[in-house]
Amino acid sequence: MSGAGPRTDRGGADPEAGWSALRAAMGDAAESRAFGARALLSEGRVFALPVDGRLVVKLPATRVAALAEEARRFAERA
Repeated sequence: MSGAGPRTDRGGADPEAGWSALRAAMGDAAESRAFGARALLSEGRVFALPVDGRLVVKLPATRVAALAEEARRFAERA
């Protein structure tokens, strides 16, 4: 998701709008509760939940590795 959604006074995208958009996009995902909050599940595993007013999503390990490598290369240029 891009950061183009409604903004909050904290400067981030509105987590409720993000939640609604994600829920609509992932129509086959089950909604449950995890860690005392709403959560979206795929194949029985949590992949998204709101935490402290922010939407937290779990990324695939390959995407995390690619982001970490990109950050490392960026830091080397600075």
